[in-house]
Amino acid sequence: MNADPVVLTNSAVSLQFMLEIVPTAEPDAWLRKQQVIVGDKPTVAGVVLFAEEPQALLPKRSGIKIYRYKTTADEGTRETLDGDPLSIEGHA
Repeated sequence: MNADPVVLTNSAVSLQFMLEIVPTAEPDAWLRKQQVIVGDKPTVAGVVLFAEEPQALLPKRSGIKIYRYKTTADEGTRETLDGDPLSIEGHA
């Protein structure tokens, strides 16, 4: 991926996360330690988790769909689908 790591280290998402979860760490060092920035590039996981708009960096590869099924089986089928799938865009 050809993105600047600043899209993670300086995003409102990562700053809020850092303040709530690891308030004593610096974003750049912590994100590198967690392997969401490798070398000088963010990973796909890092973009999905911490970029403010991951779809701008990963078009058509970063949406999340939630399916609900009405069944007691281990796996759902099209016939047991409960309503339309919910699409979520934005950071995870």
